[in-house]
Amino acid sequence: CVLRKLFGDSMNTCSLQKIEVNRFARADLEFKLLSLDDDMQIEALPKTNIIKSLVTQEGKIDIERKGIQSVQRHLYSRFLCFSNGTLRAKNDSSYAFYRRQMVIYVKDRAEDRIDDPYLAEKLCAESEGILLWALEGLRRLIANDFRFTIGDRAKRVVETAERQANSIHGFLSSGYVRYERKAEATTSALYAAYERWCSENEMEPCSHKDFSGGMKDVQSQYGIEGSK
Repeated sequence: CVLRKLFGDSMNTCSLQKIEVNRFARADLEFKLLSLDDDMQIEALPKTNIIKSLVTQEGKIDIERKGIQSVQRHLYSRFLCFSNGTLRAKNDSSYAFYRRQMVIYVKDRAEDRIDDPYLAEKLCAESEGILLWALEGLRRLIANDFRFTIGDRAKRVVETAERQANSIHGFLSSGYVRYERKAEATTSALYAAYERWCSENEMEPCSHKDFSGGMKDVQSQYGIEGSK
């Protein structure tokens, strides 16, 4: 109610998954400042290239309407999503995907809380004050060179989600690998141990090629170095 009153026709309501996979859904973002997903699905995204491009906003995006030739447009929508879990992807566990997320972790519902059926109306009545509060935040953001200040808890939530999505992280921190100075292991031996770990934890292992690339991506985090 408050968002609709503040943004009016500049707000779009749509599933984040739909924006990623449906080529016509992106046209609804044109001239919109906010895209709201009030119940984001926790199923992993099949791909992430569109969402990452929209969040970064470094170039034009191809938008298409049914029966009309597609065009290139700058889309400025920001995404606000509510969910009981973090955003995940089937084939993208990269830092590039997770660094685009800012997770706001809310408190658990108090057992003695009494829900207010008129809360939306009360908040709408305070919309002018909420707008002024938001403008104060905008001024702080501008003064900070448009860099959001991320709390330690929010950082840990994203880091945990990234590790859970990346089976290589789980394998390397599971105790299957012993880290010793001057110790060596071939990629084939590590991959065989990784497959056993995935089997014991009922996880689908990535391919040998993806495992090799993933090891290179995370080697600095675990103090290991690939041979040249």
